[in-house]
Amino acid sequence: MNKAKKALSTLLLLFTAVGVLVAWEMDGRPHKVFGFQYSFGRTGLVILGVIENSPAHQAGLSAGDRIVRINGKTVTRDNNPIDQSEKLELTVEKEGGKRVVIKINKVYPSEFAGPEGTRYAGPLLKMSGYREGDIVENLSSFRYSDGTKNDLYSFKSKIKLITFWATWCGACNSEIPLLRTLRKKYSERDLTMIGISLDSAKSAMTDFIAYKKMNWYHLWAGADSSSTIHRLWEVHLIPTNIILNSSNEILEIVKDDSKLEEKIKYYISLN
Repeated sequence: MNKAKKALSTLLLLFTAVGVLVAWEMDGRPHKVFGFQYSFGRTGLVILGVIENSPAHQAGLSAGDRIVRINGKTVTRDNNPIDQSEKLELTVEKEGGKRVVIKINKVYPSEFAGPEGTRYAGPLLKMSGYREGDIVENLSSFRYSDGTKNDLYSFKSKIKLITFWATWCGACNSEIPLLRTLRKKYSERDLTMIGISLDSAKSAMTDFIAYKKMNWYHLWAGADSSSTIHRLWEVHLIPTNIILNSSNEILEIVKDDSKLEEKIKYYISLN
């Protein structure tokens, strides 16, 4: 009986861990009936991705669009008409501030999902807080592997790489060897590397970076989603890599992580 209870507890723990992983790897709600994925942030509802050939895609909705009104009403977390609507009339703010009205009819997944599964039109939106060209606010209390503390503005390297990650994120773990290579290849004068952990517990981060010998700067974002880091950066998908210049201006939010090393080399060469 005790063995059965233990097995059940292990199974429940596993399902809980998987649920958390899905929530963090894509922090948004999929609406395949219309064909888009969205999340609520400090600036309202933002589109994270649009399924290829879906009604939303055909109507002109894109990742990064911000929804101002739905069916003539302002949308909030507590008043979200998407789930109850058969049709949507969206007032959409595109990049640059232009507003357009997009109308979408409700269509079910079988009408646009291909046999290979869900395919998104273009890259998914990784972050909706800061944008390329923004100068980010200072962040403090970075801790190096030897215990040294520092803050973002004090680093004077040619470029700075900020990586949002978590110990339980498979894609983040797969990226660690590349990050080690970058740290070994470039001096601190050329490249400052900062990892920002989205783990729910700080101890999970500190134990992991010691075990994996991740010898660059690290900062814990905090467990509370209302913390300064969560509120300002609004990261929806991890890993997310952001390249800053020496003036703390975002040069690029890297959409394709396979090109990260190439991007680092390019931006260092400009200085």
